[in-house]
Amino acid sequence: MPPVVICNQFVEYHPKLSHCYGAEGLIVKGIQFVMPVSPRVCIVMYDPQTYACGSPRSRVVAAGRHDVRVINSLQAANANQCLYYHPDYMTDEEFDRIIVFRKKHRASVNPDLYHGPMCEHEDGSIRQKFVVAAKGLRVGLKFGCMQTIEKRSYADYDSPMVPLREGDILDFSAGWIEQINAKTGLHLRARPVSAVEHLPGAIRRGDT
Repeated sequence: MPPVVICNQFVEYHPKLSHCYGAEGLIVKGIQFVMPVSPRVCIVMYDPQTYACGSPRSRVVAAGRHDVRVINSLQAANANQCLYYHPDYMTDEEFDRIIVFRKKHRASVNPDLYHGPMCEHEDGSIRQKFVVAAKGLRVGLKFGCMQTIEKRSYADYDSPMVPLREGDILDFSAGWIEQINAKTGLHLRARPVSAVEHLPGAIRRGDT
């Protein structure tokens, strides 16, 4: 896997949203990206409407021992085959710890696959929507330098998917979806198709 870790600690610890799908989507509420670029520097991107990190007067945050251990743990759990480290910044004790952590929390590389009903569109085509959902990296850790500022309970939220972020990114997403629908014809009127024999070999959740 690439060195970028994608997680969503807001959703992981939320009493209701933790049961939703899609917590690692690029435009969802609470998304976090962690990318080490050297033994001493790490780039962290996050949803600013959900978290506060460090001081508003600086883009640089000095990570303490706890946050370094969190980053090491997330990297170990997310890695596919290789872990890279500088021996001057990694003790034998820490290395042994993250190996044990990886064995317990290793991320799955196989995403879940969900499919909707087959529908016949007004142009005569038969189509089916699929959703590929990556398994979330939920390992029970929190950054000490990043505090959750979103306080809404989402008590009335009833979608199976994690809610989207607010702001300009939603306008971008809506425009992108409109373009996709226009190119694929998903905006056409459709009726459900009761038989699935039209598409032999259609993938269903659990198929390999």
